Order: sequence, then C-alpha cells, then structure tokens
Amino acid sequence: MNHHAAMPRSKFKNTIRIIFRMTLLTLITTMFVSFATGQINRRVTTTTETQRAQANPTPEPGPQLLELRCRGGGLQINVARGEMKQNDLYMNMTVHFQRAADAAGISGQSLAPGQCTLPDRALSPAEPTEMRAEVINFGQRNRQMHGDPVYKGDEAAEKYPDALNIPPYLANANHYWSFFGFNTFDGYFRITNLRYWRPVTIRSPSKSIQTPGRETSGVRKTQRSARASDLLMGIYVSVRWKKELGLPQDPQGRPGFQPCNVFHVVITTQDTGTGAGTFGATRTLASFDLSGNPREDGLYYLCSGNFSPDDQTTLPHDQLILVTTGFDNNRWPGAATQAWSGGSSATPPAGKERVIGMNGVATNYGLKLTDSQPHQTVGFEMFYASLPSQPH
Repeated sequence: MNHHAAMPRSKFKNTIRIIFRMTLLTLITTMFVSFATGQINRRVTTTTETQRAQANPTPEPGPQLLELRCRGGGLQINVARGEMKQNDLYMNMTVHFQRAADAAGISGQSLAPGQCTLPDRALSPAEPTEMRAEVINFGQRNRQMHGDPVYKGDEAAEKYPDALNIPPYLANANHYWSFFGFNTFDGYFRITNLRYWRPVTIRSPSKSIQTPGRETSGVRKTQRSARASDLLMGIYVSVRWKKELGLPQDPQGRPGFQPCNVFHVVITTQDTGTGAGTFGATRTLASFDLSGNPREDGLYYLCSGNFSPDDQTTLPHDQLILVTTGFDNNRWPGAATQAWSGGSSATPPAGKERVIGMNGVATNYGLKLTDSQPHQTVGFEMFYASLPSQPH
C-alpha cells in the first residue's frame, strides 16, 4: 500500500472547507457589486444595440409662465410687510380680481375695471382669481441715496414700480398692468415679474396702404392699415420698443423710407391637405413689411398694421397660424445691429443685436381664428439680446 498516494481524511476535509469558503465569498462579492451598481442611477438603462448606459431623456416639465393683463379701478390689493433682501424691504402683495369674458389682445377691449385675463384667451373657471407677489417697498432708494430726483405719481409706477406706488396707480380705471407668473394650483398665481401695460389704440385711417414687396409663390403682399371694416377679420400686428433704443434708419438712404418698413411680418400655417407631399408642409399665407412712421405710446414707439384676407389670400379657421416678426436682411441689411438715430441706447452693445419677441424672449406667436372670432391681435416687443453663439 502506497501511503504517499492516499490523502489523510482530516487534510481532505480541510481542503473541502477552504474551497467552499472561497466559493461562498465570491458569490457574496458578486451579489454586492450587482446591488451597488443598480443603486447608482435607477433612471439609466441599456439597450441591446449599444450596450451603453443612456440617461432618461424625459425632463420634468416646468411651470408654464403666463401673462395676466389687468385693468385698474376695481382690483382688491392688499400689502403686508415681508422680509429684508439685500438691504431692501420687500412686501407681500396680494391681488384679487374678476375674470374677463375674453382675451385681452393688445387693445384690452375685453377688460372692465377690476378684471384680468390672458393676452390670447380668457381664464377658465378652474383658474384662480388671486395673485401673490413679493414687491420691493421703495424702488427708488438708489436714486434717493445719490441725490437724484425721485419720481412721483404715475411716472413713478411706470419707471420704478413698488409696493407704495402700484396700489394708487391701479386705483385708476384708465390704468392697466401686466403680471407675469405661474399657476401654483393652490388657489393663486405666483407672480415673478410685473410692469405697467398700455393698450394699443386701433385707429381707422381712411385708406389702405399697398406695401411694396417681393411677389413669391403667388402670395400677394398686401398689408392694409386698420380700417373699421378690416377689424372684422384678419390679424392685427404691432411692434413696440423703448424710445431710448432710437428710431430705424435706412443704411442705403433710399427715398420714401418709413421707419416702420424695417419690421417684416410672415404669417404661416401647416398644410392639412391630403395631397402627396403637402400634409404638414409649411404654407405662407402672407409676407409684408409694416409701413408708416412710428407713433408714440408713453415710453415706447409703436408700429402696427392689419392683414386682412382678400380675393388672393385666405386665413383658415380652426387651424394653428404662426405670426413671426423680424428684420428682412435682404431689404434692410444691418437693421438688427447697426446704429439707429436718436435715443440714449440707439446702438446695440457689443455682442448683442435687436430681436423681436415677447416677454424678453425671441419667439413667434401661435393663434387660431374661428367663425365667432375671425380677428386676432398680436403684440410684439423689440429689445437687445445676445448674438447667437457660432459653431466651432
């Protein structure tokens, strides 16, 4: 019998124990690593195509910013002491209002004293009639500290709105205000910005204006002034800007130039026809320049015009229509960046240009015409914004 070939029973048992412990340790380690990896980000998934982790591309939706346009003379405004922020006292302002029956538009035609509404639609019964805002108690402290004159009355509210001048300003039924904020769904709107608002007066000149322009795609470029008959149907467009930004001028010095000519309006929709290649295609309904000289509107200049359908064009009902206003660089090169005339800030600062949009954002405006409301008003504002970054 070969004693060297046979393993002692005790040594064999020890070997088995070592192998079992090593296997158990490996299994536990693998389970721990898998569990820890799964806890890093539960929103990361892998696909069989790439086998690479990709984050969930669906962001959490943010609150929708709304503009509430209000008319004074009946608003219930309460002001209570708030807290100090950067050496300024802020007050808690609460505003209660009545819902207007229709959209405010740019003329505020639906607003009775003490009513508020949105620019493009009426508030629904489910939306609140209360607003809450934090408003600085005295907005001219810096002017006072430097010995500058302090504004009084209406001019104070329009230049430096604060908790002291807003309530008396809105006690007047001839005064209007814009509150910007979002629905908290807790029974009130949380206001993040506010300023005075002045409705546009739609005038009725005696004749229409034929605006010269390019004729493309069979679209007739006709921009009529706002006659009383035109207001029954069509789209009324206005652009306003602060007087300090100056007045447009033609770099080429062409005769007959009118400052409002630099503002170009394009009205488009998406084709809903069933023809091959037409469904969903963008279709231009109108393309024209505004015309005439700007009129003064308080602290602003304003250009406006009304587009009405005629024998050559139609405006569809119950269909999304986009209104875009900008500068036509082919006809008015440099209108967005070159110096204008007059005004304390008539030249855009370095790295900025003139853009046209709403609420400080360059954007177009979507609307729908209906049989019961065949006319809509759209108000844009021009301001300075940073130039778009260039790709490297």
